[in-house]
Amino acid sequence: LDGAANRLAVRAADFYLTLGWATAYVLYAWAQYAQSGFWPYFFLDLSSWAAVGWYSLLIALFAAVYAMAVGGSALKARCAGLAVDGAALVPAPQPPPGATLPSARDALLQAGP
Repeated sequence: LDGAANRLAVRAADFYLTLGWATAYVLYAWAQYAQSGFWPYFFLDLSSWAAVGWYSLLIALFAAVYAMAVGGSALKARCAGLAVDGAALVPAPQPPPGATLPSARDALLQAGP
């Protein structure tokens, strides 16, 4: 809901930073368990082989939710006529009134070989 109300973009390039944050929390939970013997979430418990499945499922779900956020951000930009500039959405550049846009062929000819 917050993402629909602001001009911040969720970019695919930031996935590794977000994954690093989630990994840091898992490492913190492991350290907390080593210190106190308490797991904050049952699926982080490493005492059974089911943990392999839980961790795999968590990574897959995390990636899927992030992909949906990137898609939602792109859809928001397209619907609002915005362009991505860094991590913010800004109004897409518009030609001045009365100006004609060059055709794709003209643009290629101007670019040269």
